[in-house]
Amino acid sequence: MASLTPRFASRPTRRATAPQQRGGFTLLEVILAIGILAAAVAVVGEVTRLSYVNAELAAMEGDALIVAESVMAQIVAGLLDPAELPPTAWDEGDPSADAMWQYSVAVTALEIDELLAVTVRVEEARPADKEPIAVSLTRWLLDPDQVPETPDGEAAL
Repeated sequence: MASLTPRFASRPTRRATAPQQRGGFTLLEVILAIGILAAAVAVVGEVTRLSYVNAELAAMEGDALIVAESVMAQIVAGLLDPAELPPTAWDEGDPSADAMWQYSVAVTALEIDELLAVTVRVEEARPADKEPIAVSLTRWLLDPDQVPETPDGEAAL
């Protein structure tokens, strides 16, 4: 006669256990980490590029300001007349070099008779399709035509 117990009854039953945890990362985690790293490197690279561009623009504006101050010093010293001047190439003492800067002078009479507002504008000589770097410097000066003369024939300043 056949036995009434099932044929696998003698085997011990398995308990449900949690799967074993393996060390390491899944492929999805590695791909996500690489993607995040690539995006961070791209952002840092763009910020670095923009910082170099802005540093170059700041240096160029500083050079333009030096040119404007030089022209204004020439006007104050009397080497240039305080009169309207169309855009003129700044040759930096070397007439054979390409002019990088051009300057113009504008003179405005003020409400006070003896004063003039002299504005020196310096622009980068660039093609028309690009916006040039420009700096303006304004100073109030005594009008040389309004300054009274001293007894020895010199203008009193």
